[in-house]
Amino acid sequence: MEYKMLVSKLRRLFLACVSLLVMTPAMAQLSFTEIEESADWDKALNAAEANELLLFVDIYTDWCHWCKVQDESTFSVPAVSEAFEGNYLALKLDAETDFGETFLETYPVEGYPTMMFIDPAGALVKTLVGYHDVNKLMAELADLGNASGALGRLAELKGKVESGDEMTRAEEQELLLLAADFDQTEDFQFMANNFIKETAEADWQQADMMKILLAYTIDLDAAGFPFIRDQKDLIVGQVGMPAYESFIEEMFNEQMYAAITQGNPAIMERIIQELLPLYLDDPAQLPEGAFTTRKIYAAALEDWVLYEETLSNYEDEIEVEDECLYHYNEAYSLFDDSESESAYAFCYEYLKPCLEDQEDADFLILAAYIQGARGLYDEADVHLEAGRKLDLSEEQEEFLDELAGLIAQAREE
Repeated sequence: MEYKMLVSKLRRLFLACVSLLVMTPAMAQLSFTEIEESADWDKALNAAEANELLLFVDIYTDWCHWCKVQDESTFSVPAVSEAFEGNYLALKLDAETDFGETFLETYPVEGYPTMMFIDPAGALVKTLVGYHDVNKLMAELADLGNASGALGRLAELKGKVESGDEMTRAEEQELLLLAADFDQTEDFQFMANNFIKETAEADWQQADMMKILLAYTIDLDAAGFPFIRDQKDLIVGQVGMPAYESFIEEMFNEQMYAAITQGNPAIMERIIQELLPLYLDDPAQLPEGAFTTRKIYAAALEDWVLYEETLSNYEDEIEVEDECLYHYNEAYSLFDDSESESAYAFCYEYLKPCLEDQEDADFLILAAYIQGARGLYDEADVHLEAGRKLDLSEEQEEFLDELAGLIAQAREE
């Protein structure tokens, strides 16, 4: 058992304490307009259109450490302010306000800080995720400046689509590539599916065609997925194994999100059957990969009946010899990965049959740890005392003492 890791996690559960030192900048700060309601956003779009500017939206939360660091170390630099002057309308948006939550329904984020470049029509041009120092942000601004002509061309081609004008295949290819460059693939998914279906196999040797394939194969039903599934060697030869694995990982995450949010086990099973074999080269790893995927799905839904059924099926599949050790490992794994009361309760109930007359202190320590995290301190103490009666290693004794101290401290809070 990784005792130091357990202690660290318990401290986080019982003794959360965060401090942040903020330095006041001496240099000129980039001037932002705070967006607090829909009227502010409409006003900003109108101002951007009137002045032919792109909107730069810095999306933050009050608890985001790197958002504050970026304010102090990046947006305070005069060169950054100068780069924005006459090119961008700088806005700030608190993601956790009422309007912030509404905004994120249209413009989702993966973390904070997130910065978005949006055109006056409201189309997302580019997204930057995470902290950017001065050099990194200036490089992004330079790339965006170089792309201004491409944005104009994209708008021109989009206009042809919207007006219903007939487009050549070359124009469709250009449009799909430009939309991929500016994170606007969602608007052209139907066109991309038809374009991919009509592409001859020999044409996939071209880099631009491969870019379209990967940019628009967003789920298992996309027109490009059969090619990605069946032509792994060709794709790896074009983009390299790291890029291919990253693509499969992203698709796995997106499809798992869809399965979980829709509560759709059929999507999850398709992931196991069609995606996992692309990522796990060794067929021997597939049973464990399928097991892990099903656990992720059940845990995310907090469907503990399904979770226990998944554990039981795999226990039979691999013919477990030591049932209690299996229960211990699975309870520990779920508890370490979870932060919900229902998960903790399941972990304890799953471990409980193995606690009676248990002579391995690790089981009792884990039980005490789980109940302590649930605030059931009396039950945690019972398991700690039972553990003390056993023959303990020096490390186990040290951990028991520290755990008991933390529980005692938590009682007083």
